[in-house]
Amino acid sequence: MARRPAVARPAVGASLLLLLLGGHATAQAGTAGPTTSLGKAGGVAYVTAKFENVYDPAGPPAECPGARDALGGGGRVSGQTNAGRMTTVAPISTAGEGWLAEGRVLGMSAGQTVHAFAACGRTEAQYETSSVGLSSGFAVGLSAICPGGTKVTGGGVSGNGGELVIHRSIPIDGGDIDTTPDDGWSTYVTNTSGGSVTVTSYAVCAGSLKLRYAFAPKAVAPTSAGKATAGCPKGTVVVGGGFNGPDEGLLHASIPKDTKDAGKVPEDGWFARLHNPGANPATVTTHATCLKP
Repeated sequence: MARRPAVARPAVGASLLLLLLGGHATAQAGTAGPTTSLGKAGGVAYVTAKFENVYDPAGPPAECPGARDALGGGGRVSGQTNAGRMTTVAPISTAGEGWLAEGRVLGMSAGQTVHAFAACGRTEAQYETSSVGLSSGFAVGLSAICPGGTKVTGGGVSGNGGELVIHRSIPIDGGDIDTTPDDGWSTYVTNTSGGSVTVTSYAVCAGSLKLRYAFAPKAVAPTSAGKATAGCPKGTVVVGGGFNGPDEGLLHASIPKDTKDAGKVPEDGWFARLHNPGANPATVTTHATCLKP
């Protein structure tokens, strides 16, 4: 298990986050739906699942078919960006069976639907983790590093049943001789739970794959929604992705994306959307990991 030192600190804008993220009087409702196929491209199977009428943190697992491993995944909450946000976007476990996404509503918003997405390949993946205990109201950055001879395909973060605000979840360079962000996965979160939680950052790693890494930044106005799509190069398909946003940003979606090609399979890139509740302009940068079959 590869790790980097983690230093927790009081979250920037913690008082604003706690005010915006006040609990909802109604508990979560509904049930997780079955996993459904979104199609295949480049040897990768794309699947999704949904959990309807969510209030408090809840969401579905999107399970990979057959003997496939999850190379990456994401999640989305329905409605306006100021009505809900994601709290967990991570592998179901280190066994590789799929991806888990959890979200909640904000304030007194109506129940929303949380969607999970997984990109599943026939390549055997390895899952590295890095964990730390985090007190309520504090933020921490964690990185999970891939073993030598492998490259990162995707990653995510979870809070062991607690409630996190996800500010960053991206591929990173580990300081080797190049600057390609293929060595691990970095996350940065704030704990808005009532008590301490164990935060775990995940890196999905695989060898013998031809991978490309793309990113796309976009400006986000104060108290507004922002979005960006990182497109994969021609001849490649997306297998994972993430985003980097402001400290006060609220993640609304981080998912594989279909663009304006002839099909509807979401293999063309990665899409991220968030809400910037702060008084200052910010930037959202979307990252995509792309596989050449």
